[in-house]
Amino acid sequence: MIISHWLYPVTTLGPGKRLAIWIQGCDRKCNGCVSPELQTYEGTEYDVFYLANVFLRLITENSLDGITISGGEPFDQEEELLQLCSLLTGVEIVVYSGYSAKELLENREDRIWNANISVLITGHYMIEFDDNSPLRGSSNQEIIYRNEVVSQKYNNYLKSNLKRKQQFFVLDEHVYMAGIPSTGQALLIREKIDTILREVYNK
Repeated sequence: MIISHWLYPVTTLGPGKRLAIWIQGCDRKCNGCVSPELQTYEGTEYDVFYLANVFLRLITENSLDGITISGGEPFDQEEELLQLCSLLTGVEIVVYSGYSAKELLENREDRIWNANISVLITGHYMIEFDDNSPLRGSSNQEIIYRNEVVSQKYNNYLKSNLKRKQQFFVLDEHVYMAGIPSTGQALLIREKIDTILREVYNK
């Protein structure tokens, strides 16, 4: 499974403190993509069982509340994605996808929910419909819940988190952002990342 990186504790991509994972590779190339560097399939390939062991250990050792998987496009590595989620027993999992709900669920709905996924956020990002929601990029995207319990939890989260937030992590001479940028803030965020790099590494 090709993965770019993972970060924790992330508090900007779902309830609580989370482990956030960014899958490498995406063919969709949406206008205004927040992570164009994740569109290529160049990256480190990991064994799925190794990843599951690492992630479960991180969750336990750091008292994390769940996992959020983004990218890239997670479902472009569908078999590995579903296998990984199935191994993360007892973990609440959110998966972002640029595919529509119909594309994802029409022929594989049982496989997705049986793979331990709790929330799907579906649909490609459309810059003209960016509504500053804290959990999705644009209003055309659908948030689909596994059951009513999960739905209630996330509805409460959305009611109490009305603004988008971003976190920045410095790791191996790179600055990574976790969170959805506010409308029109991409350039300012890039400038902030450049400032952090200069301050930390004198680049």
